[in-house]
Amino acid sequence: MSRTTDILREALRSAGLSIDDLARWTRIDLDILRDAEAGRTRLTAAQLDRVACAFGLRLDDLLEGQVGSAPMTLLLRSAAHADRALDIRSVLTTEIDQALGEFQRVVRDIADVENLLGRAPPTLPTIPDRPNPQKLHTGDHRARMVRDYLGLGLSPIRSMRKIVESLGVAIVWVSEDQVDRSVEGACTRVPRPTILVNVIEEGRRPWRARITMAHELGHVLFDLTEPMRQVLVSPHKYALPPPWLDEIERNANAFAACLLAPTDGVRMLVGRIDPTSEDAICVVGEHFGVGRTVAINRLQVVFNLTDVQRASMEYGRQPRYYNADFNADAAPGELGLRGEPFRSLVAAGVESGKLTPYRARSILGIAQTEPLPFAYLPAEMTAPSVSAEQQMLRAASVYLARTYPDAGLVPGEATRDGTAWIVTVFDGGVGAIERAPRGKLVFSEQAKLIVDAVSPALTP
Repeated sequence: MSRTTDILREALRSAGLSIDDLARWTRIDLDILRDAEAGRTRLTAAQLDRVACAFGLRLDDLLEGQVGSAPMTLLLRSAAHADRALDIRSVLTTEIDQALGEFQRVVRDIADVENLLGRAPPTLPTIPDRPNPQKLHTGDHRARMVRDYLGLGLSPIRSMRKIVESLGVAIVWVSEDQVDRSVEGACTRVPRPTILVNVIEEGRRPWRARITMAHELGHVLFDLTEPMRQVLVSPHKYALPPPWLDEIERNANAFAACLLAPTDGVRMLVGRIDPTSEDAICVVGEHFGVGRTVAINRLQVVFNLTDVQRASMEYGRQPRYYNADFNADAAPGELGLRGEPFRSLVAAGVESGKLTPYRARSILGIAQTEPLPFAYLPAEMTAPSVSAEQQMLRAASVYLARTYPDAGLVPGEATRDGTAWIVTVFDGGVGAIERAPRGKLVFSEQAKLIVDAVSPALTP
């Protein structure tokens, strides 16, 4: 039995996962996975990496046997013992699973780099619990406790990002062309507290990012405290989550809205203004930095407005747009799972000598033939580790040795031809009197073979 068979079987067993689900999430042919599970074939490194991603692991983590303790495994395992109606698998589309897996892999890299830099792992605060005699909504009650803990009173939150980071929670910013918009956000506590924010309405004022940060913070502080629940994904509002997740999402939605626009603060701010008026919507939205829909929702709850009144406020009139300065919550310029602020963390590792340029490129997903994107660092630190020509010659040498092991062929020179590379091939074995040309190999920019036009000499 191969090592890959053992790994695959352990992954499926640990998570209580069907091979059909794994095939769907990894986009690996079901027959290939079945053959690998039965020991009739081996998965390639690329296929194993996709399996690792489905569990939120890097390939090395999977090979080291960490699948049993991975946050995604624990979540799947806990769901597998519940009623199928409560199963997290009903939420996990291929797009959501891949986003959640890559997010967890980035969090592991963030924790590793911080450890190299000697930064102590952040410890989340424990929000002091207190009775809820007024029987407030769970989200509202939690928001009041957090506001009290932070000493915010009824003041507007000028920067949600600053609050999140002050509590030791890292933020990974992505856009909807990088992570499908079916994923609003995600969060984890392991190996360090981190939230993912999908900037779905990029270019607009950061109302949505603020509410997403507050929403995911609610999950981190209150919903990820169970040992078997160390990671959560917040699906788009039009998704249909299972009942248990729906309740968690509703609480997080209420927490976010009440944290940003506290009930008593909304009541005092509106005062004598008609709570169904456009003036009330604009004053709440502008003062507390929330979008129009959230402002309307808060007015409905605080002033006990009917659903008919709410519908009239949102759809029955021409909206008046309002302005507010919340640039402190604008997304960074470099979005992506491995964009800012993670990229600056990697730069600090390179600058301090704790992280080699080779490792930095591997972490950031940058080819060794490309310079590191750290303009303020010395050129010798950011220069490519390997030239493109060297990369092509190495790829050609490996290919020739594997494909023509007894032909004595060697690569000559590599030249670029548009978007491809042409490597000339010569006789070069022991005893060769002159270097006779034997054809060429054509490679892509990623050093993948495109054409083999080699004609080895015939041996007598």
